[in-house]
Amino acid sequence: MSRLIILFLIVFVASLALVPAVAMIGLPPLPGDITIQWDELHIYVPFTTSFIVAVDFTLLYFFLKR
Repeated sequence: MSRLIILFLIVFVASLALVPAVAMIGLPPLPGDITIQWDELHIYVPFTTSFIVAVDFTLLYFFLKR
């Protein structure tokens, strides 16, 4: 069980690293993603998108492992 949690965390962090690529593609923000605009500062934190990507990678890993 601890291996599953560690794997999930690694995949989640890796999916957070893909944030710039997601922003360049131009996907609209999902519910749960945070967008902050303040004067010329624009911050986008894709919590939901990162979670979905992490789950996808985890499922892909388990299917390829078998």
